[in-house]
Amino acid sequence: MEPYRCAIIGCGGRAHWHAKAYELVDRGSLVACCDRQADRREAFAAEFGIRPYADAETMIRQERPDLIHIVT
Repeated sequence: MEPYRCAIIGCGGRAHWHAKAYELVDRGSLVACCDRQADRREAFAAEFGIRPYADAETMIRQERPDLIHIVT
């Protein structure tokens, strides 16, 4: 079974807990993040090796995630 493609909306402090959880599970893979603040989304994406987006609609359309964490 392929891992679920997952994304995070909101790249603040609590989002790091969600992202780090993917390092512990095999059934999900974090692929993208979204935040309106460029510096926050870019740093988060670099830390977790994922693609950053400025708006959720574009992220969802391009990445087609199975699950989305809304951490705002």
